[in-house]
Amino acid sequence: MDVTGPDGLDAALRNQIAQVDRRVALSGGVDAHDRDHIRIAAALAASLRGALGLGRFGGVLTGNTARPQLVLGFSCAERGEVVLKVYGKRRAGEAQALRLWARHGVPAAPVLDGGDDPATWLLMSRIDGTVPGPADLAADAALTALTRDLAATMATAHTAATARPPHIGDAASTPHIVKTDRAAPSAHTVAAVPDGRPLAPTLTGYLRAAVAALTAHGYRPHDRWRDAARLYAAGPATLLHGDLGLGNVIRDRDGVLRLLDASAYIGHPGFDAARWCARVAGPDRVETALAAWCEAEPSADTPHTRVLLGLELLLQAGVREAVKRQEGRHHPPPDPVTRAYLARAAHYLSERQ
Repeated sequence: MDVTGPDGLDAALRNQIAQVDRRVALSGGVDAHDRDHIRIAAALAASLRGALGLGRFGGVLTGNTARPQLVLGFSCAERGEVVLKVYGKRRAGEAQALRLWARHGVPAAPVLDGGDDPATWLLMSRIDGTVPGPADLAADAALTALTRDLAATMATAHTAATARPPHIGDAASTPHIVKTDRAAPSAHTVAAVPDGRPLAPTLTGYLRAAVAALTAHGYRPHDRWRDAARLYAAGPATLLHGDLGLGNVIRDRDGVLRLLDASAYIGHPGFDAARWCARVAGPDRVETALAAWCEAEPSADTPHTRVLLGLELLLQAGVREAVKRQEGRHHPPPDPVTRAYLARAAHYLSERQ
């Protein structure tokens, strides 16, 4: 039996494989392993459709089909509308994070099933709601309101993995974050999310790639970025979402803001604030967004968070230039938006004492 069916799944899988291959080719072979990962994911998705009894294919649910992971919609008689997310490698931390947050009352995508052999996959209930877009945040008041709402959610999420098991009458049952000079997660975090990924190794690699893309196009990043990057591995450590942006939150029909697509990093809680503000507010309104976040999560209002924000702005500048290379534009003209990101990044990186 053809488990991909006649409803377009097979064509969707072939298209995403082609998009990943094209991106890798245009970038000169950068992330060449993604070509293997998307093929593993496609084969696994086709197999899971039959194994899980998934019904009608409802389409690809991600706007970026050049990534080596699949997000597919299906309609099931027993489970209703569902989302099947399939990686081409092991990423067990995402399901662990979503399930942990659900147990602590943090609104997130409901995980119905999942596995990690031969690669990670998650089956989730599809949330009926609206994903905010840039047009929804054109006004500062809208940016502030959404950021404050998300920060309140993340304030709870940041304590979930470090909460001690409650004991009646035990004052130590209050959630806490273990504070150390280095970002060492507590035993509670390790037990709750055993596959959470340390922030520093991954982000340092991304930052180096961003700086390389900027340098190749004639930009000069702030010279303190290497020293600042050490803060990825410093300070209090807890479970992070790690990939906050407009595509990774959704407002459900009851008005509740829910988390999607957690990267499940372990690191400084200010990183989530920094990533959201740099991605969503951009260089011109980043201070407005940061003020709104810190109002709802006061513990994020630290010099550490501001340096991480500088690094995220630098990363966003580098991503802009890397995308141009992936699109085949190897000698683009100077970009005023890239320059604005770099100038704002330098402002925050210069604040470090």
